[in-house]
Amino acid sequence: ASSILGLLQVVEADLAKSLSEVQAAEASAVEEYKKLMQENKISTAVRRKETENKNAEVATLRKNAAELTADRTQSQQELDAINEYLTKLKPQCIQTPETYQDRMKRRKAELDGLQQALETLSSTNT
Repeated sequence: ASSILGLLQVVEADLAKSLSEVQAAEASAVEEYKKLMQENKISTAVRRKETENKNAEVATLRKNAAELTADRTQSQQELDAINEYLTKLKPQCIQTPETYQDRMKRRKAELDGLQQALETLSSTNT
């Protein structure tokens, strides 16, 4: 009977030791789990804030892009108007050579005018 009792005491001691080891391992796992959950909460909060900041930045960039597009459109319209005005103004500023026929007509008109002036002066002197 004492050997059975001794054997039961050894089994009880082994079971107590195993129980304490399992309880310690469980406590350690619970602590590790709590620590991991806290890290995940912090990480989630950081990522959520980063997402909010990125969304705000995207909205700002879209607004800026829309403003720049409007500015570009307005500038393009102004440039088109200036180019159109320049196209109309250029012929007035560039002197084109007269053709021979135009010079002859102008010279003939001058001579005819001088001839009439001479006749007028001659008739008033006489």
